[in-house]
Amino acid sequence: FCACTPTRQRRQQHDVPVSIHYIVARFEGVFMMMIVCSFLFPIGLAGSLFTTSASAAWAILSANLYSLLLKFVVFDTHDEDGGVDVHPVRMSRIRAVMFVHVVPPLLLLGIATTGVGFVAAANGLDPDWTRQLLCGGPTLTCGVLTLVKILHGTTDDRVQRCQIVASLISTLAQVAIWV
Repeated sequence: FCACTPTRQRRQQHDVPVSIHYIVARFEGVFMMMIVCSFLFPIGLAGSLFTTSASAAWAILSANLYSLLLKFVVFDTHDEDGGVDVHPVRMSRIRAVMFVHVVPPLLLLGIATTGVGFVAAANGLDPDWTRQLLCGGPTLTCGVLTLVKILHGTTDDRVQRCQIVASLISTLAQVAIWV
């Protein structure tokens, strides 16, 4: 598309108007469905193990807590009151492509991997495999959420820098635990 519209003026003539609130609502729906399908439903199927094994009970409770915290973190990436001007889709084409085509698949992969890890832990499968899943999934998820923070513009640079630094530290801490 960029090759066909070499000048900025021609690209703007061919741009399709996008409702950012619509895109965000659709992504939120997909992420909620993924949280339910990769966490809550499989953990619900493992519910019979809750009373028979302490490690299964711990995995099931941890998965429910993680899914609740994940919901809060994933949906903290946009403003309800506005923020349209600093959304990656409005900032630049590179940010828009990253936000639409790179972030969702990687974020969903991280969520799904973590869900599989919790199910593996609840069922008492190979501890090394379970550890890889439970470290790799959240690390990928946290790294992608850091990327989302970086892609978004802001009206207060200092606050955004603090959020990015905190998110990077969290991601690096998870990498250290994983490795």
